[in-house]
Amino acid sequence: MRAAGNTARIGSVESEWATVLLTVALVVVTGYYAWQNHRMVLEMKRARELAITTLEAEEHRERLRDLREVTDDAAVALNDLWVILGSFLYAVPRGDPPVSRRSPTEARYPDPQAFVDAFERLRHAHLRLLNRVEWGDTFHSPVGRAVSDVQAAYNAILYEDPLAPRDPKSDGAIGKANGSVQHGLRELQETCRQRFVPLGLPDSRYAAVIVLNVKKSGDQTDKILAALRVDSARHAKVSGPDKDGRVIVRDDEAHKGEARERLVESLDAVDPGWRTLLDIQPPHESESSTWVRRHQA
Repeated sequence: MRAAGNTARIGSVESEWATVLLTVALVVVTGYYAWQNHRMVLEMKRARELAITTLEAEEHRERLRDLREVTDDAAVALNDLWVILGSFLYAVPRGDPPVSRRSPTEARYPDPQAFVDAFERLRHAHLRLLNRVEWGDTFHSPVGRAVSDVQAAYNAILYEDPLAPRDPKSDGAIGKANGSVQHGLRELQETCRQRFVPLGLPDSRYAAVIVLNVKKSGDQTDKILAALRVDSARHAKVSGPDKDGRVIVRDDEAHKGEARERLVESLDAVDPGWRTLLDIQPPHESESSTWVRRHQA
């Protein structure tokens, strides 16, 4: 009887342990599948976020590709109007006796039909810009101002004799329109350079202008400057000194200060004591801000 009781207790304990082990196994398996499901959810979330980011980036690139064509058309129209309006400004008879002149940049007389064509192209580009960006956006703003000011000069250009003395209000309107297209073109180009990010292209190099001040004139100074001029790397890139003793050195560089470093090396090679005769002007603050923008791009 006692042996049977012991056997029953042992069987009961074994059964309990089996239940415990089975429960633990179920908990482990459940936890493993829960962890797997959680990881799968995270991976799906990351994949979804990546897909959304990729789609947004592609949509942004597509919008920029679309805008490039529009802004190029606007820039060409602005440049054409700059030339055409300049011819109207120069044509007004001046002097004693009054004489009408051609624009010195294009050697052309006023052409109302060319003006109409360029203005219509600018209006068309302006309309397309407004279909793509907000009013007042930096892509639109300079073009919008130019359209408004050129429109104000429209009647004076089309219906007044360009080779006869002109009403001061008409002359002022044409002059204002000419200024607007000049500034508009420059602003639009600057916006395109910043927002289309053309900087930072592989192997890009940038023009650098360095100013030397002549502290002491003489044969040794002339010898140093002559050595810079005959340097094949700087052929026709050294000019001066002018009446204020400034020497302009043009070069190019791929990183900030490279051109200055190369100039100092050249001067040291010619005459280690050049600093008693010449002085390098420090870089303008615009140079530093330009390199900051290039690194950001």
